[in-house]
Amino acid sequence: MDELEVDAAGPVWSNILYIFEPSSLLLIGTAVGTVAAAALRALRHDVEIHQGGIPHSEGAITLDSRQALAIPLLSSCSLLALFYFFHAIQFLLILLLCIASAVGITFAAHPLLKLLTTARPVLRRRLLLCSRWHVQLGDALLAGFSGISVLSWMLTGSMVLNNLLGICLCISFISFVRLPSLKVTTYLLSALFVYDIFWVFFSEGLFGKNVMVEAATKQAENPAVLVLDALHMPSAGLAQNLDLPVKLVFPGSLLDWDPLKPGLMLGLGDMALPGMLIALLYSEDVFKWQQQCGGSLGTAAKLSLKSRDFWIRSYVLLSICGYTLGMFLALGIGTVFQAAQPALLYLVPCTLSPALVRAARRKELKELWEGWENAGAEGNKTVRKEPDV
Repeated sequence: MDELEVDAAGPVWSNILYIFEPSSLLLIGTAVGTVAAAALRALRHDVEIHQGGIPHSEGAITLDSRQALAIPLLSSCSLLALFYFFHAIQFLLILLLCIASAVGITFAAHPLLKLLTTARPVLRRRLLLCSRWHVQLGDALLAGFSGISVLSWMLTGSMVLNNLLGICLCISFISFVRLPSLKVTTYLLSALFVYDIFWVFFSEGLFGKNVMVEAATKQAENPAVLVLDALHMPSAGLAQNLDLPVKLVFPGSLLDWDPLKPGLMLGLGDMALPGMLIALLYSEDVFKWQQQCGGSLGTAAKLSLKSRDFWIRSYVLLSICGYTLGMFLALGIGTVFQAAQPALLYLVPCTLSPALVRAARRKELKELWEGWENAGAEGNKTVRKEPDV
């Protein structure tokens, strides 16, 4: 009996320890880094909106309760469309994702460009496009980098470029689609919690296959290969099929890399949706810090990054830690049972619960729950003071 127990326990412990394999840690680190970077970029986007005098409703989409509750329904329809009609719509998806990815890279990297422009004034040089239109050299170079990145992904199917495009799409989505309060966030994440569980665990009984897994693992035909084949030109060096940048993809093991073995995947929704909560909490934290320190929102954001007291008392750091724990749980349970897991089953409780508990203990739950919907602001608290960069 003892020998049988050891033999049975061996694979279990091996699977548990797999979450500390470099590939697993890289996946978790990339996901955590993405949601943290998205929260920073979203707040900076708010500052840029108000500095430019643009109404917040024009610079970002703020969801209300009904729109939030409609997202799981729309997501289900999209999932079924991918499940049944992927072959028919694959080239349209590639086109839309290429455009969105190019815009996403440009948007996500824009703060870095501003830093480089400050250090290298030559990047401010204006280039004449036509008699009426000018563009700065830095902007032209960034647009060129975005276009080359997207084209290189299409030609090579590179896993690294696929992840780069997915990360930038996620950061852009979190920055442009915002949640106004913890109430709307709770409605959205609770509905998506049920959505994820249903499509991963119960869809096979209704549709004959696991709809979520089937949709997530589909590969599109490379349109560049089809064009070259039609022109009777060689295409042997190009990727024949493409993983669409709607998920992060990593090899199953960096220590024993076998391209034929299945790898690790994480859907963009598993970063973007908890990331919307984290972006909201960071905005709330910085606004409270602004009230304590005075000055503009941009100044408060800069000061908060260097303040140990800010991070200790913040909601956002607590939820980022919860997100990290949820990622370890999702990956660990998935490897132990050797089955796909609905990541939101673990990520939603681990990110939302700590914020609710801390807010209740501080007697700030009502403020966070209502957000700025009833705060007298014009769609966002950040309009209360003129921000700077």
